[in-house]
Amino acid sequence: MRNLLIAILVIAVVVLAAALWWMSSRPAAMKEGNVPPGPNPCGQGHDTPNPVVCIDAAFKVVTPLRVRARSNEWIDFYIAGSGGDLDVQFTGVTPVHHAHHLGAQDSHHFRIRAKQVSHSSGWIKYKLVERESGNEIDPEVMIDP
Repeated sequence: MRNLLIAILVIAVVVLAAALWWMSSRPAAMKEGNVPPGPNPCGQGHDTPNPVVCIDAAFKVVTPLRVRARSNEWIDFYIAGSGGDLDVQFTGVTPVHHAHHLGAQDSHHFRIRAKQVSHSSGWIKYKLVERESGNEIDPEVMIDP
């Protein structure tokens, strides 16, 4: 019985060490769910698996006005033309986390990650703010399981 307990503990330690090694050896882009900075996809389509929201350079039109995402999926927000200083604001009931810019030089690109949900959140308003001009748009987001 004692040998069995020791064997189980040794296996658990080996599995834990392998998991820690694997997590520390992954590139930073994989750890955060980030993609390397690339061209702004607004107006030209995109091939990313996650939803992309585009705001026109005049900060008047957002496409799509209603965006749907699945649990744990990233949503990327861009200002067309790679200019401006974008902020994305959610209420406390919106099931999202990790709202941030991808880098100081990338203030036109914002990314959030949907939380794990067991049922659809329904449509919830959020706010897109262009910090330089103060312009705001109030689109909607829905998070599905």
